Amino acid sequence: MSDWVSPDLSKEQLQEVQEIYSRLTEIFPDPVVITDEDLEKGLTEDQANLVHIAARRMLLLQMLMQEFHFHRMDDCGDYLTAATDGWDYTFSRPWADDFQNFPDHIKAYLTDMDTYPYGGSDGEVRHSIRPDFDPYKED
Repeated sequence: MSDWVSPDLSKEQLQEVQEIYSRLTEIFPDPVVITDEDLEKGLTEDQANLVHIAARRMLLLQMLMQEFHFHRMDDCGDYLTAATDGWDYTFSRPWADDFQNFPDHIKAYLTDMDTYPYGGSDGEVRHSIRPDFDPYKED
């Protein structure tokens, strides 16, 4: 157990949270994989929902991890920020548009690196969703 933990939890509670985290990582399936071909054809509502769900799960897991590895700076902060951004990009922004053209919002999240830059690697679910895509490659 790390020295950086939530100060209001006992050792037993922290252990339980860590076990819940581990169990969720076993229960949740791997994120959907979206190919260039999928993007060219246009995402279906189901594919867009699976990307959204993957971003939500990443945020949940990163937030749970903060309970037993309470660290806001360096890589840990980057991971949590990336997961928070993923949630913002896949929920809050489409919410503001009443979820109209939801697959288009998700496509932009997956392809528009100027508007939606990649964040810290362990919190960035798009590395799993688009494993062959290099967001750092020059056009």
